[in-house]
Amino acid sequence: MITVPGTILLFGHVDSADTVNRFLADLTLAFHDLGRPAILTMLGNGTPPALPHEAMRHPGSFAIDVNSKIHTGDFPKLSLVVDHPVSHPRLLQTGTRTVLGLIDQGHCRASDYLRAPAAFIPHGGPNADASALEGERDIDVLFVGNILDATTALDESESVALAVGSAAARGAIDPFPSLVAALGSRQADELARLLNLATDEAQRCARLAALSSIRQSGLHVVGHVPEDVAGHLPDGCVRHGFNRSFTESLALMRRSKVVINVSQKFPEGSHERIWYGMAAGAALISNRSTFVEQDFTHGESILFYDDPRQVGDLVDQALRANHWRDVARAALPAYQAGHTWLDRAERILVAMIGRV
Repeated sequence: MITVPGTILLFGHVDSADTVNRFLADLTLAFHDLGRPAILTMLGNGTPPALPHEAMRHPGSFAIDVNSKIHTGDFPKLSLVVDHPVSHPRLLQTGTRTVLGLIDQGHCRASDYLRAPAAFIPHGGPNADASALEGERDIDVLFVGNILDATTALDESESVALAVGSAAARGAIDPFPSLVAALGSRQADELARLLNLATDEAQRCARLAALSSIRQSGLHVVGHVPEDVAGHLPDGCVRHGFNRSFTESLALMRRSKVVINVSQKFPEGSHERIWYGMAAGAALISNRSTFVEQDFTHGESILFYDDPRQVGDLVDQALRANHWRDVARAALPAYQAGHTWLDRAERILVAMIGRV
């Protein structure tokens, strides 16, 4: 166990996605499990960071926020960045003693665009449910995520970004390196806008291809689905809509045999859908990640696709003869050993050694 004295002050925000605030709540519990004092404070609009002065005086105390939403000056902080760091120009002004917690190892190499030291802190998940593998499940396949509406380019740079995103979708890769190669040097704000455009297009194309490849099965979708896309979904698809809380999505995961993760952004990291799905006892279908592949084997403890159009075949493979149960059962030990928020809390403590 890493032992660094002091109190850990975590800050969420009432306007943040409830997914992010759930991360912080689970991370707070993980610090408690490590025997570390940790306080989670939820901020509202106009609420100043309520840094407890007594805790600030403790040697080893530091703050944790998301996407550098609060300014902590020279008070030490680890800021969890839940997307590509270039997507958040505010990270150019992070505070003098801030460490960026990046969820993809490739992001840590984007040194030209970072203004603070970086550490690899991937998403994590809760402790696995002891009864996760028991009982019957009434949902064959669950996808949680938005399919965005198609975008029309307004200038040449946007056309390039959309083309890069479309190509990234076919190869299940991060569009950022290709975008930089195609566009060259850009101001941070402009690059952030074009990266978001490319990433959204990659996500849109990949998710449409993945869900359109699924044939007859009990597919449930949580998230925005444009009406012109709905016709491409398999017959009988249940659409739960956009305004579902993360808690509701987790309840659906516990009812699901298979959870699908389609995220082009983290080929050397991980998305929370993988870990929360595994913790719920579901089998995971996901794009490849070099980080996830270190502990999970295709066909045994996870099902990877190289092209999103392969997802339908992988769904059939998982559901055939209840193979999903074998995959889910094989995944749990490796997940519990190295991918809960407890592991991520230890990573954070290591990243802050010598900085508090």
